[in-house]
Amino acid sequence: MRIVEVEAQCATAKRWASVAGSALVEQRWVPTELDRHIAAEFSQLKMPSNTLPPHDDEPQWWRMTRIAMWPAAIRLAMLAGQWQLPDQIVDPVPDDAVDLPKFLAGLYPPGEVVERWLQIVNSQPWNLTAREADQWLEERIPGCEEGLAVVEKTYFAIGPTFSAIATGDVSY
Repeated sequence: MRIVEVEAQCATAKRWASVAGSALVEQRWVPTELDRHIAAEFSQLKMPSNTLPPHDDEPQWWRMTRIAMWPAAIRLAMLAGQWQLPDQIVDPVPDDAVDLPKFLAGLYPPGEVVERWLQIVNSQPWNLTAREADQWLEERIPGCEEGLAVVEKTYFAIGPTFSAIATGDVSY
């Protein structure tokens, strides 16, 4: 997948977060108890790092592993809610009804791409240094470093939306 496509998916995810945030503020979306519980779990979906995103001080394989938790958690949340991921993710319409399944589906694609990248990581030779491994990945996934940075920043930026869903505090 080209970096332009990852950037477009991240832009769509950010629009979903914006529309969800607006729906919460305007009270067009009143989260259910299940929504609040799932959102509380997502607001904890972080792994420690020494920096704010992009985490370019860390090896790419570790960054991918961290990001790959997002689509896995989204699939589990959809399962918990007995919802289905749609076959195609579309842009949100500002005044449309927003609910947790639509919001989660809008966040899914960038992480799914990184999951596929992680499968490539698993095929690399294990005797490489971190720097050599990053170079090996860049040869197989051109733009990998930039793509990771965009996805990291996107998932970091939507954290406050999950907190608002979980707590009802829309003053973010």
